[in-house]
Amino acid sequence: MTMPYVVIAVELIAMLVMFTLSNYQRFVGKRSKSLALISLSIDSKNAVYSAAVVIIDAVCAIFGIYWVDAVVGIIIAGRICIDGVGLLRETRRTLQGHTLDFSKFELPFEKQMAQRRTNNFQHWIMYAIHKEKLSTKKEIVASLEKTFRPSYMHPVFTELTANKDVNFETSFSELISPLLKADYLIENNDCYKLTDTGKTYIKTTIDKIRHKQT
Repeated sequence: MTMPYVVIAVELIAMLVMFTLSNYQRFVGKRSKSLALISLSIDSKNAVYSAAVVIIDAVCAIFGIYWVDAVVGIIIAGRICIDGVGLLRETRRTLQGHTLDFSKFELPFEKQMAQRRTNNFQHWIMYAIHKEKLSTKKEIVASLEKTFRPSYMHPVFTELTANKDVNFETSFSELISPLLKADYLIENNDCYKLTDTGKTYIKTTIDKIRHKQT
């Protein structure tokens, strides 16, 4: 009687691993515009479905219900077929010379992560001006590069870093403009300084971070 519980435990672990792998493959595939990785992410997602079927079967077996296996199997098979047809359609369009719209593969958390990433860059800009006494675009960009492009990180993890697809040089105006509009910074002769509002904001932010760390 312990066998179904062992199966459930093993398949739950497999589901977690494959779900994580699928999202990683999809995230990196979208970012690098790789249809091959997108395809692998779909295959990994189908493995999650398969593990779910095994878990449902095991739970039903505990209560002596065996007909659910066929019903759930048909539903999962249909879901896999839909994914396969969609992937085949996209592959065909790619072979015909069309540009694949990778935005449709965006993960639910990507927009929130992008906003947090931008906020982190902006906070660092203000911190660098405040603590490191930087003022010019060149100095600030160099500080961003040094902080957010660690050379010691393994390539697998660099795919998930906030800076992977960001060019600090070309996107500098997009990062700095909201800070100027919010009156956190002022620009004078291509040099940037914190306003009193900016100093108060960054000091409050630093205090919050220190409080969370303790």
